[in-house]
Parts: sequence; structure tokens; C-alpha cells
Amino acid sequence: MRYYARFIIVCLLLNKDENVRQLISELEGLIEEYTKSFKPPDAKEWQMVLEEISTFTEAEKKLVPINLDRTPDKIEHRLSANIPERNIGSVCKLKLQEAILVGNYQKQIKFSELTLDMYRMLQSLEREPYVLHPSTTTKNTKSNDTNANESIAGSVKEEQSTTVATKSTGTNLGANTNPSNKRSNPHKYLLYRPSLSQLMVYISTAFKDTSDGSALLLYLSADGCAYPDQTVPGYGGGVVTNQRNKITTNADRATAANPSSNTAAGSATTSSVNVVPATAVSTTVAAASNNASSTAGSNVVASSTNAAAATTSAEPTVTTPSVHCLHPADLVPFTRKPLFLIVDSNNSTEFKNMPNVFDQPVMCLMSPIEYPSSVQDKSEIGSLFTLFLHTPLLGFCSVSDIGNLDQQKWDACVQKIAIMEKAIGDLLITDATVDKNVKRFMSDDFLYYFIVRFVLCGIFLRYHSSFKDERSFPSSFPSLPDSVYVSSEIVTMLGDLTAIADVGTYFSLPSYATTTGTTNIAITSTATIINPGSNASSINVAAPTVNVAPTPVNTNPISTSPTSIVTPMEIA
Repeated sequence: MRYYARFIIVCLLLNKDENVRQLISELEGLIEEYTKSFKPPDAKEWQMVLEEISTFTEAEKKLVPINLDRTPDKIEHRLSANIPERNIGSVCKLKLQEAILVGNYQKQIKFSELTLDMYRMLQSLEREPYVLHPSTTTKNTKSNDTNANESIAGSVKEEQSTTVATKSTGTNLGANTNPSNKRSNPHKYLLYRPSLSQLMVYISTAFKDTSDGSALLLYLSADGCAYPDQTVPGYGGGVVTNQRNKITTNADRATAANPSSNTAAGSATTSSVNVVPATAVSTTVAAASNNASSTAGSNVVASSTNAAAATTSAEPTVTTPSVHCLHPADLVPFTRKPLFLIVDSNNSTEFKNMPNVFDQPVMCLMSPIEYPSSVQDKSEIGSLFTLFLHTPLLGFCSVSDIGNLDQQKWDACVQKIAIMEKAIGDLLITDATVDKNVKRFMSDDFLYYFIVRFVLCGIFLRYHSSFKDERSFPSSFPSLPDSVYVSSEIVTMLGDLTAIADVGTYFSLPSYATTTGTTNIAITSTATIINPGSNASSINVAAPTVNVAPTPVNTNPISTSPTSIVTPMEIA
């Protein structure tokens, strides 16, 4: 059953949806047989594993409109392997080299230690494997071999990638053999509910590995923390990290009493690093042993005690910053190299004035801090802001309550979103008022689409009838010109999109944006253009909806590590 659970994760990362559906069905049968035959003490834990994957796949399925034949539409999730070059001008280009994806929400949809929002960002940072098209028949055999290697390797970068535990020798496995294709996927760390000390270690490691002319992406999905009376610059709030200052479960106590088990878990995680890149992900699974967590917990206790003492002696008008909070000032040392920050939190705007003291490119995309009551909660479909960055069309369907859409209209919507993205990108590149550092980030394909989709999200929400408060709109630092949000060209395209999907009542658009909808429907409904910046997967796994809280540390039968996705474990 543990092998089944791990293989489900592998299939999720590779978008093998048919395999996921089959594996879930077989795992359900195995768990039922296991429970009836042995009546084991961990039966509830295995039921929770089944509920988690069911909730995970159901959350994805809820967003996908259904065709007339009752089948889900096919969704494009990954970037195309062939994206045309953009003329950014005279600015120095950047390349996204390292990415850290953090899931620290107390309550979020997850399977094992892979949250739904982390999964979406992970897919958004992947490019479809490059496929060669030989011009002569004599090269067919060689090209087929090359394509097979690239499909396995996922067009993994050839540069040496470093993990905290060891050098990843699997990064070069089956590396792209086409010399003309210089684009590659960034190296990634997945951190599920890390403590502050763990998070800082991984940020430091990724920062060290980021070379000249490259950028580091930090994605934070976490609850916010704020201090209304705080006056210390840079420490007025931020996002919460995980607290491990005490042992709360029997499994924790048993693991702490037997440190040797931590070594085995760590070794297993290190070996799995070489497996993940070979499955077209090039992802480093960030794992931390319970022994290290216990040590970090002891330090946290001491820090908390010192902080409490400092609070007592400090001025009554100043609140002592939390030792479990990542503050904007904590990231200032890492702005010595280009840093691209995405904060999805109810206190995201705390990062809007992060100082740039080293004159390096720094940009922060911040989620809305409040959503209207009509918008679905993240416990049902994940974060709306992350969804827009992942696949804007699904975000549009979510806020417009689109549940049924025939294939012809769906294809027309896909094309219209692609045209809108290109128009937004062109406006940002040609606008002289846009910060030059923003344009530098736009020279990278992945960051380009994040910025464009961020603007697209802002346009959708600003013209949506339910979104009226500024707190419900995304924001950025440095800020982007308002002209891009009110561009008549883009707003007219939005009117066309609402007409195609027949959801015009959800949006309050200017009169000029609603007059050409009928004509554009006839034009776009027959188009077959696929969004080059959209991403590739068919989400069609049907499963019962069960919303569950994240599994407590060391109770998941799949893993003992708080930040590991595929670490094996022997059940006590």
C-alpha cells in the first residue's frame, strides 16, 4: 500500500491521470481488504490517506467544466516547449534557476506532503519535453532515441544541482541532447510546513546555487501574522512558519527516542532525489529528520522564552516580532541576487515595501488579502490567486461559476486567453513606465507568464461584480502601471471572453467592451490555437469529496519526515 501511495504521487507529477484513477481504485480495495483481514491499529490512518487523495483529485475535478458527453475538458497545464523569443530591449536577460515552493497553511488540501497549491506551482514551473521533428527519414531512428530520453528526463537542466544533503547526481540523467534547445526547467525544492530554521537553510542553499545572470523564485503559501502596534521597520508582520517546539504525538516520542530511525529516513529521501528528476520533474524533495526538528524545537523554546522576557522589558507600545514568522526583512540578505517572490497569504501586502538595498532585481507578486463571500474557500479548490497563476482559464471558470461548457466554446476560451496574455505581455514590454527590473524578469519564460497571469488576474477581479474592495485585488512590488489594467484592448477581449462563455452577468464592463462579443464568438469558436503559456494535463479523476485537515507530523503511513514527499516508513 505504501508503494501504491508513492506511485500515485509519481503519476500526479507526470500528469498520468488515467493511472492515478486506476491506482486509487486498487488502493481502496487493498485498504479495505487489509482492514477486514487484520483489523490493524493504523486502519484510520490508511483511511485518511485514501480521503486525502480523493479530496486532492476531487478539488482538481471541481474546476474542470464538463462537456455535453459528460466528460471533462482537457486542460493544458505546462509551458510549451516552443515559445517564441521576446524582444525585451537592451536590458540584461535573466533565467530562473532555483525555485522554492513552500506550503505552510494550517488547513489546506494535500496528499502526503504535497499540497494542492504546491502541486499547481510545480506544474507551472515545468515545460513540455522538447520533441524533435527530423527533416529526413535517415535521422528517424536517432531522433526517436533522443525523444525517448527527453521524455524520461523532462528536459532537465545540465547544470549541476545541489541539495542540502548531497549533490543530485540524477539531474544530468537523460539530459536534453538537442543543442539548439537551451531552455530548461528550474531546479525546485518542495517544503511542506517547514519551520523557520528549515526554511532559512533551504533559501540559503538555493541562494548559494543561483549563478550570475540567474534568479531565485520563492513561493510562500502560508497564513499571515501581523502586529498592529509594531514599529520596527521590516518586522511588522509576515507569514507564519511551522512551530515544532514540543513533542505532541506518540510517534514523535518514539522517533525522538530512537534517533537511528531518522538516519534511515534521511537516507531514503536522499536516494529518492535521483528518482524524481528521471520522472520529468527535476525536483529536489526537501526532507528534514525529526531529530533535527526536535533540536530546532528546543531552540524555538529558548527563543520564545527570550522573546517573552524582551517583551516584558520593552516599551508597552511595541510588539515583539514572532520567532515563528518570516518577515520581509528576513529576506533582505537574499536580495543580493535577483529574487522573485510570490506570496499567497491573508497578510501578503506586508511584503509590498521590502527594501531593495543591493540594486538587484527584486519583484513580489502578492495575493488579495480578502475574498468576497461568494468566492469558494481554499479548503474546497485551493487558493484562487495561485490558480490564476497556474491556469487563468480555470480561475475565470471558478469566479464565474462555469460548470458546463461544450468543447467548441472551451477551445474558443483557450484561444482568447492566449491572445489576452500576449497582448498584456506586449503592453508591459513596450511601456516605458514599467520598471526595468520587471522587464528583466520577463526575459525568462516562466516568470514572464507569472507576471502576465498576475495582471490577467487583476483585470478579471477588477471587473468582476463581486470584487469591489481594494483588499480583494492582487498587488505587486514594484507596482505595474494602471494603464495595463484599464487598457481598452484588453477589456474588450474580456468582454469577448464573457460572451463566449455566456457569463456576462458576472462582470461589470464598459459599454464598448460588450458590443463585439457576438462577432468574436463566430471567429474564435472554430480556432484551434493552444495557449503556449498554458500548461498540459487532463484532470478526470472522479472521487468522493472529503475535506480533511493536514495529517499531523509522523502519523502519515507514507512518510516520517515533515517535509518529505516520498520517504518510506515502517509502520509502528
